[in-house]
Amino acid sequence: MKRIAIAQTLVGWFFFSVFMMAFSPCFADQSVDNLANSPFFRFVQDQIKRGYETSHFESAHSSTISQTIPFNSNPNDIQNPFQTHIRDAISTNEKRSQFYSTLSNRKSQKISNNLLSFEKLCLIPAKGIDLWAKGFNKSGIKIIQNDFVSMEKISPPETPPLYRGCLSKPAKAFLKEKIRLYQRQFIDHAFRGKFETAASITLSILKTLREAERENYCHLAFTIHLVESLGFGALHAVSYAKQSQGKTTNLSRMFLLAQALPLQFALSFDEESQKLHALGIGILVNDLFTKELPNRK
Repeated sequence: MKRIAIAQTLVGWFFFSVFMMAFSPCFADQSVDNLANSPFFRFVQDQIKRGYETSHFESAHSSTISQTIPFNSNPNDIQNPFQTHIRDAISTNEKRSQFYSTLSNRKSQKISNNLLSFEKLCLIPAKGIDLWAKGFNKSGIKIIQNDFVSMEKISPPETPPLYRGCLSKPAKAFLKEKIRLYQRQFIDHAFRGKFETAASITLSILKTLREAERENYCHLAFTIHLVESLGFGALHAVSYAKQSQGKTTNLSRMFLLAQALPLQFALSFDEESQKLHALGIGILVNDLFTKELPNRK
């Protein structure tokens, strides 16, 4: 039954990823609250709850989980951390959208609208994953709660971009293939629970992306942000599994898959932002926080 639930979830995520960009204009002008109450949101949320909650959430509550030192021992832990992170990002980007639009004579509006649509759609899996994590969080394991970095650490919107170039066509073709291969391998390792291997291949692709930035004198902020998030998530998953005697593995698996499947769209966001970087406008590169992934040998 667990394999069936996981398979159903993966199929749902496949169609979610394929249609994400096609549906995004439908959500561009909606408020977050309206989206959360939309029939589409409720339908997908119901599927998440069936696939996750029925198979795993109740057992997480009833199981005895080893009490070990969590990553984050703050007594004022954020409730619904995945949703909170997404809502913070939406709020920040809504505020910055007008600044960038004025600075670029509205040339930035398309990318801002697409980014906000993407973030609003990310709320769909966030609610289910937060719900699933609550049992572990109550037991002192900070899975999901400790997997996001505060938006307070991002650069001010007026900061000029370091690079002002655009990705060359050969470099774009090369990176698209590298990202496609990485995505496929990462999903395979995450699905099998091989989190350390998933983190290891993430280090390799990050090196490739950083080299491409320097060689093309351009920013790949959105792609790097997503890949770094996958890397840290995989590293954290190893520790959560040790703390919980393996009980967090399925949640970590789905959390990573939820982030890995939309990766195919990241390079398009970066390409659009590079056109504005050429004008000295730091959209995306100022709006995302990056942190070097540790090299675990």
